[in-house]
Amino acid sequence: MIRPQLLPFLALNSFFLFAQFLNLHAQVPIPNGDFEQWEDRFIFEVFPPYQTSNTFTFVSGAQPNVTSVSGETGGKAIRLETIAISGGNQEGVIYSGSVFPVAEPGFPFSGNPDSIYLRLRYDIQTGDTAGFVIAFFTNGQLAGSGMFQPFSGQNTSWHTVGFDLPSLSSTPDSVTILLASSWYDNTPSIAGSWLELDNFSFEDNSTLLNGDFSQVDSLFVHDPVSWISPNDFSLVFEDGDMIATEATGADAYMGGTSLRLTTQILQFGNDEDTVGFIQNRQSYITGGEGGQAYTGLAIPQTFRGYYKYLPVGNDTAIMYLAFSVWDSVGDSSRVIGDFYGMAFSPSADYVSFSLDLNLSEKPDSFFLAFSASDVDKVLSQAEAGPGSELYVDEIEFYDGATAIERDDMIPSWNIYPNPASDRITIQFEDQPGQDYQVDIYNISGQKVHSKSLPVLPTDNKHEISVGQLNTGIYFLSLRNHQSGKIFTKGYSSKGNV
Repeated sequence: MIRPQLLPFLALNSFFLFAQFLNLHAQVPIPNGDFEQWEDRFIFEVFPPYQTSNTFTFVSGAQPNVTSVSGETGGKAIRLETIAISGGNQEGVIYSGSVFPVAEPGFPFSGNPDSIYLRLRYDIQTGDTAGFVIAFFTNGQLAGSGMFQPFSGQNTSWHTVGFDLPSLSSTPDSVTILLASSWYDNTPSIAGSWLELDNFSFEDNSTLLNGDFSQVDSLFVHDPVSWISPNDFSLVFEDGDMIATEATGADAYMGGTSLRLTTQILQFGNDEDTVGFIQNRQSYITGGEGGQAYTGLAIPQTFRGYYKYLPVGNDTAIMYLAFSVWDSVGDSSRVIGDFYGMAFSPSADYVSFSLDLNLSEKPDSFFLAFSASDVDKVLSQAEAGPGSELYVDEIEFYDGATAIERDDMIPSWNIYPNPASDRITIQFEDQPGQDYQVDIYNISGQKVHSKSLPVLPTDNKHEISVGQLNTGIYFLSLRNHQSGKIFTKGYSSKGNV
C-alpha cells in the first residue's frame, strides 16, 4: 500500500487542504487487480437434448462449428460445418446417445415409423460426404438401425430428403441419432463443408425431442475481466460448481467483490483433474508472446496484495509470477524474473502479502497466476484438497517512479466540502475524458476506499461516500489511467461522530 509522508498543513476554521504532492513509489495497476469487474463470456450454443461437436472445438481452442441459423420459415435451424482445427479438421456433428463404436440408447421415443424426412440444404466440398445414423432401442436392446451417406455436392435451397427405415424387431422406446457435415470413413474431412437442417419428421407423425431445433440455449461463463479460469471447462464438462467466483459481503476485502478460487475435481471422459487456478488474460505484445503489458514507468520493486486462505487438509495455495522483455534480435520473449511457488499460509481473515522482485531491468510484460491448491501436490495426487478456498484482492505492483509532479502537470481538480461528514465531491475543470483510479488512505497509510472514476466531458463532478470513515485526516490519491501519473490531496473527515 502507499505510505504517504505526514505533510505539514494549515488549519483554518477546521478546513484542511493539502496541496503538496507526495514523494511515493508509484502504484502500477494490474488490470482488474481489485476484481471489481466481472463479465459473462459466451462459450457456445447448445441444443438440448442433443450433444454437439462444439465440445471438441472448445477443447481445441477453435470457434463453435454447430450454430443456430434462421430456418426456412423464419424459425430456428441448425448449421453443421467442418472447420480446420489444430492437427486436422473437425466435422460439425449433432448426436444423441452413442453411435460409435457401439450404438447405445439416446433419448426417449414413442412410435414405429417406416421412414424419416429431413428438411435441409447443404454445400459439401468436392471429395467429401455428409451423412447420418439412426438407431432404435427397446429396453436397451437394439431394435433396428440405418446408416445413410446421401449428401454430396451442392443444394443450397431448402428441400426434403426422405429415407426408408429398416424394419424394427420391436416397438422402440428410445432413439439415437448422429448427423455430421463430413462422414466418419476413410475419406478425409474437408474444411468448408456445411449442412443446415430445419427439422426431422416421420411418416407416422412420431416426433423427436427438439426435432425442429427451436430450443436453443447459450452457455456463458462468469469470469473476472482480464482473467482466465477453468470455469468454462467446469461448465462444459461438468455443468457443476465454478472455480473462480465473486466473493461479496463479509468475504470481500474492499469494494464490492474479491476473487474466490475453489479447488474442484473436473472429469474429462475417463480422466479427471484437480484444478483451482486463475491466470491473467494474455494480451500479446509485439511478437505475440509475453503476457499482459507492464505499464509501469520504472522497474517494479514489489508485488503486493491481500488474501485469506481456507485449505482442506494439508493443502497449500500458491502464486506464480513471471516478467519478460521482447528480444527483437532473437524474435522471442525473454524471461527476466520468474517467481514460482510463493505459498500462502492458512488465514481465516484477510492479511497482506508482499514479494520483493529484485529485477535488473524493466519488463514489458508479465504473467500472473494464483491457485487454491499446490500444483505439485495436484500432479502427485497428494494432499490437494477439493474445496480449498483462496481469496485474493487489491493486487498491484510498486515501481521506483516518483509521484511528484511539476505545477504545469497538475490537473485542475478540487475536493469539497472539506472537512466532510457524509460524502465528498471531486470536481475537474480541465481534464475531460480522462479516467482515474481513486484511492483513499488514512494517516497511517492504510487504504480504506478505492473506486474507478471515469471523467466524462459532460459531467466532471463525482461524489464518493465517506460517511463510513472514522473522524481523522485522509489522503486522496488520484491516478490517471492514461498517463500513469499520481496526484494527491488531503481532507478531513467528520464521519462516525
